[in-house]
Amino acid sequence: NMNNKLNVLFIEDNEDDIFITLHYLKQYWNEIIYRKVETLANLNKALKSDWDVIICDFNLPGFDGVTALRVIRESGINIPVILLSGEVSEDIAALMMRLGATDYVMKQNLNRLAHAILREIKAKAAQQDIAVKQPTEEKGKTVTRKISSKLLQPTAPTDMKNAISTLKAERFTAVIN
Repeated sequence: NMNNKLNVLFIEDNEDDIFITLHYLKQYWNEIIYRKVETLANLNKALKSDWDVIICDFNLPGFDGVTALRVIRESGINIPVILLSGEVSEDIAALMMRLGATDYVMKQNLNRLAHAILREIKAKAAQQDIAVKQPTEEKGKTVTRKISSKLLQPTAPTDMKNAISTLKAERFTAVIN
């Protein structure tokens, strides 16, 4: 049961980890559009686009997952954030959840990730349905929502290792900042 399209924002500095994750998610989505950010400035820019999910590593060169989550929450957007990390203590995972992360998945346990994403997308859609229905049902009207997807230009891979360019050929679309 393939889902059509997934828009993912990765807050991650390790390119290889992203491609391993994308390769895995490819089993569940026909098309994956993603952007990688590893600075707060680029994160703020990227938050202006529309994402289905944000996948956030905890340890980044310039900042950490806690800072990333605060920036995301302060921006006021409602996008599920999943902490995907290799080595994070339970305390930090718990802190991230308190700050609004929707789930925590270990990099060694990627088979949980697709299910976490699907669950969060369904939950968000249900929330939006409720938000749309409440004001309109009082007036006895129904509202049809048009979901417009932004067209993102595919970009040619440059200086990628062979293995990675092979993975990129699997119809991932990179959005370069």
